[in-house]
Amino acid sequence: MSVILVSPPPNRDPWLTRLAFILNSEVARREPLILGMRHDGTNLHVRFRAALSTPWVQVHVQSTAAGEGGGTYDASNYTTSTEVDCRDTRVKDVTVLAVYATRYYVWLVPIQYDGAVTPLKILYNGVGVNPDNMAFADIVA
Repeated sequence: MSVILVSPPPNRDPWLTRLAFILNSEVARREPLILGMRHDGTNLHVRFRAALSTPWVQVHVQSTAAGEGGGTYDASNYTTSTEVDCRDTRVKDVTVLAVYATRYYVWLVPIQYDGAVTPLKILYNGVGVNPDNMAFADIVA
């Protein structure tokens, strides 16, 4: 998905210039925004809004249980990791089955696909040049 930025108005009207800045900030942002999270005694619930420029989000959950990754992001050792398509609506709810007395770490990793015939999945997972593009939630069940 290509990003098209809004130019400031030619007359440099302060209100329109500020509006262009706000619109450009939203268009250029990649990280999902966590809107809320809660634990209902059985499940963890996380609501987030995906960015305009990255319409897919990898919901990556790790926990303090043995063999489930712990508190440092690990792309190969986790509780669950699912891809969420946010093209129809940017606000999504995710539910994770929680085990009592376990700490859970939820990473929301933005994903982009390039325009190739066989699309290449690009994860903004903190490894490349954009280390701050993940949203993160730390929840104790």
